[in-house]
Amino acid sequence: LKIEKKPDLIIQSISCDKGSPKHGDTITFTVTVKNQGSGSAETSYVYYYVDGTYVTSDSVHGLSAGSTSTQTFTWTANKCGNIVVKAVADATNAVDESNEGNNQRVETINIGCPKIPAFESKGVYVWGFSTEFFKNENERERFFNLIKNDGIKTAFLSIDESLLADPACKEFVKDAKNENPQVHAMIGANWSAGDADKIDPFVRAVLKYNAENPNYMFSGIHLDAEPGDYPLKDFLGDYKEKLIDMKSRLNYNGETISSQKMALSIDVGCWWANESNDLKDLIGVLDLDYITIMAYRDNATNITALADRVVSIAQEKGKPFVISVETQEFKCILEDCDFKPEQAENVTFFEEGQRELQQELEKLEENYEDDELFKGFAIHYYQSSFTPWHIITNVTWPSGEFNIGDSVNVSVKLRTSDNFNERPVGIGLSVRDEKGNVYPDDFLDSGLDNDTSKIILMGGKDEKEVNLTWRVPEVAEEGGYDITVAAWDIDLNEDELHESTLLKNYPNVTKIGMYKLYKKIIPGLRKPGVELDRRPLNDSWREDQFKVVSKLSVTIINNMISNNNQDGIHFEKHSSPNIIYGNSLIKNGNNVASYRSINIWNSTSKITYTYNGNSHTNNLGNYWDDYKEKYPDAEEIDLTGIWDTPYSINGDKDNYPLMERFENYFAVPTPLDCKLDEYGVIHQAYNEDYALNKASPPAPEPYPVPIPGPVPIREPYIDLIPYSE
Repeated sequence: LKIEKKPDLIIQSISCDKGSPKHGDTITFTVTVKNQGSGSAETSYVYYYVDGTYVTSDSVHGLSAGSTSTQTFTWTANKCGNIVVKAVADATNAVDESNEGNNQRVETINIGCPKIPAFESKGVYVWGFSTEFFKNENERERFFNLIKNDGIKTAFLSIDESLLADPACKEFVKDAKNENPQVHAMIGANWSAGDADKIDPFVRAVLKYNAENPNYMFSGIHLDAEPGDYPLKDFLGDYKEKLIDMKSRLNYNGETISSQKMALSIDVGCWWANESNDLKDLIGVLDLDYITIMAYRDNATNITALADRVVSIAQEKGKPFVISVETQEFKCILEDCDFKPEQAENVTFFEEGQRELQQELEKLEENYEDDELFKGFAIHYYQSSFTPWHIITNVTWPSGEFNIGDSVNVSVKLRTSDNFNERPVGIGLSVRDEKGNVYPDDFLDSGLDNDTSKIILMGGKDEKEVNLTWRVPEVAEEGGYDITVAAWDIDLNEDELHESTLLKNYPNVTKIGMYKLYKKIIPGLRKPGVELDRRPLNDSWREDQFKVVSKLSVTIINNMISNNNQDGIHFEKHSSPNIIYGNSLIKNGNNVASYRSINIWNSTSKITYTYNGNSHTNNLGNYWDDYKEKYPDAEEIDLTGIWDTPYSINGDKDNYPLMERFENYFAVPTPLDCKLDEYGVIHQAYNEDYALNKASPPAPEPYPVPIPGPVPIREPYIDLIPYSE
């Protein structure tokens, strides 16, 4: 009788190279394959699995009877707790064995879970916005980018049982794990409204979520319970009883807050210290990992003073604590023609803004730096702080060189990401020259246009683009200019045209009202650090971004321009900027025609002159024979011979129009002979004294080609008198 000898391949052993492997470790497993049969085995393959998931494989070359082969594979621990490692010999059934049912072996190895810090560094509350994060990937990405840039490591996310069951919840927590902040599930509870009964079901729902998503777990549970109208002493006692043994008492399929290694924390109101003994009992609950102290004031000194009693209790009980600060805007109520905020402005950092908040937090950090129980800050809350503080998402800046009268254009993109009602937002630009002059701030009374600032309405989730313009004024200095763009909160509604709940009680504001607001409340949109009555929500700036340069200009002074059938003065494009003042325009078909040409129609500096026998020093414009017809209500300014209403000229203005002909202000000089070409254009009405830069004009070209030097003046009947010292 011939007995056939067959091989029998088994996994003799599985071991790992680390005695106490931890989450995140790269582990090397050693697997020994043995042929315990009586015959030789040909080449075979061994497969490796972790928790049922295929990892990799190796080939095992021919094994004689009784021999072994050792293989290794690596795996990075992306989960913690007990894992099952499995190896399967002859996984492809390539070898004819005496026993085909003993090819696999399993080993259970414990992977140590990372110790979750109770609270890390800096946190932010998110109220009522979870749905938006879950369904909108762009909002989720924006959230993680903003908090990452601000050093936020802990997020308190308000959530309920239905949202915990939403598959998108897992995606949010997954992204959070990748971006690094830990996420604590948060619930709010008003004790007097019976919300205490909602806490236990909420905790079980979080435990259920974590059990079903072991790789994407919440790191903690945060309770924001308030007494409401409930007696404070009773509230503190009831709250303490609910928290005792919560980490082990509440469970889902045997899993607890403790077994899932979650932190447990609560908010604590500073006024709760009025019942100090009861508060001590609450803070002393062993299951509490830390508390957040709601010290809502807008400077470090007052925050420290307000939190002091609760901090002392935390120190007595050895309880870690976090200081929480407020940033939300409290809606104002119109009362007796004045705004009365629902809560005092010193409660919140909304008016002070992000930069001042950061400065005060740094002071607080210095104050508590020697206290090992102090764990950081929490900002209340995301929609009222981070989204408005980053409302400007992009600015298209101007660059290059600009002349007087040119438009410096800026395009600003804005975005809101919150669940608030529509509200007004102010957008403004400001520029600063090398001497420190700030436009328009230092020149708001100089007749500048108001396109440097606008009020727009922004919805809760909104994106808009705003175009702002600074028109280089005659007073602008040559040289490099810094430029700032800022957005700020406006508690006003223009003409009450908008009927939203937020705005309907606000007083009217017109364009002039906007200027008054801009001048009074925003005295300068300069670089950060300048003291403002109300800080911008968000600002951005560039140093030495563009230049203002001089351009060949003509100054036309002390001329009688009269009796022209068509235009007294005619400007074509490219002839700007020119300076025209001290002239009289009388009995012309049209005093001025200016096409795409920006000019200055009054002196750029003050001049001493004599009017009605009295000496005055002021800027001077021109005499216009149709002035009273256009401006019948105009009045004289303090017996100076100057009207109080500017004379409009195709978008330009004579800001200091004369009440009488120019010779009533100056001694009349001797006339200058002038030559007219066939088109009736004066080419010799030019003198070195007319030019701002004392340069000679270029040679004229035949009309009607625009002449950039001397201003083309139509019609042959011109009485021209030049200026002389």
